[in-house]
Amino acid sequence: MFAEPDWQENWVSSIAVKIMGPLLWGLVFVGIAISTFIYGDVGKNLTEHLNEQADRYAYAIARTLVYDKDNLESLGQTIVSTHYEGIYFNHIRIQIGKLVWNFGHNEVDSESLARPLVSSLAPGNKIAKVIFYHPPVSALVKKERTRLLIAAGTPLILFGIALAFLIQRIIIRPIQGLVMATRKISAGDISLRMNPTRQDEFGHLERFFDEMLDQLQEQKEQLQSALESAQAADRTKSQFLANMSHELRTPLNAIIGYSELIMETLDEDKEKELEHLNDLESIRSAGQYLLSLINDILDIAKIEAGKMEIYKSQFTLIDMIDDVAATAMPMMLRNNNHAEIECPETVGDMESDELRIRQVIINLMSNAAKFTHDGNVKLLVERYSMNGSDWIRFSVEDDGIGISDTNSNRLFNEFAQIEDHIKGKPNGTGLGLAISRKFCNLMGGDIRLESAPGVGSTFIVDLPANLPSQIEVTKTAL
Repeated sequence: MFAEPDWQENWVSSIAVKIMGPLLWGLVFVGIAISTFIYGDVGKNLTEHLNEQADRYAYAIARTLVYDKDNLESLGQTIVSTHYEGIYFNHIRIQIGKLVWNFGHNEVDSESLARPLVSSLAPGNKIAKVIFYHPPVSALVKKERTRLLIAAGTPLILFGIALAFLIQRIIIRPIQGLVMATRKISAGDISLRMNPTRQDEFGHLERFFDEMLDQLQEQKEQLQSALESAQAADRTKSQFLANMSHELRTPLNAIIGYSELIMETLDEDKEKELEHLNDLESIRSAGQYLLSLINDILDIAKIEAGKMEIYKSQFTLIDMIDDVAATAMPMMLRNNNHAEIECPETVGDMESDELRIRQVIINLMSNAAKFTHDGNVKLLVERYSMNGSDWIRFSVEDDGIGISDTNSNRLFNEFAQIEDHIKGKPNGTGLGLAISRKFCNLMGGDIRLESAPGVGSTFIVDLPANLPSQIEVTKTAL
């Protein structure tokens, strides 16, 4: 039904060894005990049997010499060729007076038993005897012990093999099946079923196992359905945010535009109009800030909905960095920071989404300016080669408040914020870095942070100089 994993991987700890090992050793000890009990009397029994056979054959020989002397040759050959319970005579010597009959072949180390024949066969005090020669008793004992060991051990071995087979079939195999099923389940496959046919304890265990798998399968389907519902709701939410962001941006753009238009028409020399001018500036600033928040929400909604477009174009890096520096300069002056831009002309051109790259760098420069006071912010751009391809690295370094490891681990999560130690509260929506990382991932790169509290932070953006061909580009503008 299943493979046998544990037997091959760690046979010492296998339950088969733990059960059958002691059993087989027990059978061996039983066999040894039986053999020892039998061996004790083997020598004595063999000696007795040799004497009994010698007496019986001596009587038969004497009878033949008296009544049927012509058959003596046949009888002698029969005796030396007969084996009885491992006992045999390899040579017989019959002597009556000067007459001698020899049957068989005498061996050098043979032992002998002599028996007298009836006196009537040898009148006048003539010698009448028969000598039976046989292998040494020690050799016969050894041979008999071997025979007895085989006779006693073979049934025990066969019984042990049969018992081991039964244990393997009845106990070990079901356990191994459960182990393999458990491994497959732990790997994520809960479609497996034991399909039990037995009515014993293992059959009940397999049925309970299948019932557990049915419940797990049902719970998995419920979770999958809930996940799909949640994903559908999330897509609906993202679509709603995207639509609402579009709807909110239109009136906001109008408010900002009208406030700027009115500001241009007012005469700043008049005190009353100057007061109105300050009010209009507040309206414009608040509108722009709200517009930036809506833009962040729109971007994250597009990314989650899978509708973020990547526009591929070729541009000169130094020109883009000049525009970024001009945009970021007011942010630097707000907290009395000094900005340093290092972008050599040798970095050349880049073929990617200029708008998204500009947005990522401005966001990093804005964060650096926001959390640095009376300090320095540096933007470094460099080109390098990795795995045969050109890459561009943008590094934004500041000597501001720095970021702890706890905040670093969650900083790129949506709505994650760190506290401004000057203002004593979080600053921003917590979407900027999350959007920046998603933009970098969409363009085949990534963004990472190196920071220490009280020392400063360095955000490093690595992007391919040429947008990889496997990245889906929705529009190309050259």
